[in-house]
Amino acid sequence: MYVFFLSAMVAEYMASSNFYLNFFWILLSFSICFISGIILLFPFLKKGNLKFKGTNLIFILIVIAGLSYIILSIYVKSIKALNSEGFFTFVTIIFSAFILSCFYITSTYNHPKSILLFLTGIGYGITCIASLIMFTFNIDNVLLIGFINLSETTAQFCFAYFMIDYNEVLDNKDLLDKI
Repeated sequence: MYVFFLSAMVAEYMASSNFYLNFFWILLSFSICFISGIILLFPFLKKGNLKFKGTNLIFILIVIAGLSYIILSIYVKSIKALNSEGFFTFVTIIFSAFILSCFYITSTYNHPKSILLFLTGIGYGITCIASLIMFTFNIDNVLLIGFINLSETTAQFCFAYFMIDYNEVLDNKDLLDKI
């Protein structure tokens, strides 16, 4: 868990010092952050069993289609501004896997604390997508930077609060099997 928060803090520091100069290192730090987050959430991913029936299937398909559209459209627009396509593709895949892991766990666990992972996914989604838009279009807006920092702080707080009750949520027998 320390690796998750330390790498996020390093990325924040580099973004605040010189966002455009340190963009490669920011992406690397967030990659480490998201990989360690997926490793921390792996027991939930193994245990969860999502049923694809009825409205649950429709909701899942809408969420996946919406997220895929947003991530791919930002990826296509941003790939021209970056020099390393392979590394950026790797970071995009890791980011997508972490966000989808958060949403998957939220949809399979019927525990009040699982909503914190949903908020974590939304917060990091806003943070990474808005930062990428800011980098691609050379936007230097104080309100946008403040919004990005607020969403990242909220995501980190929600993830930390979820990890405090990690065992309680993992041992919960009330999985959403009836949907």
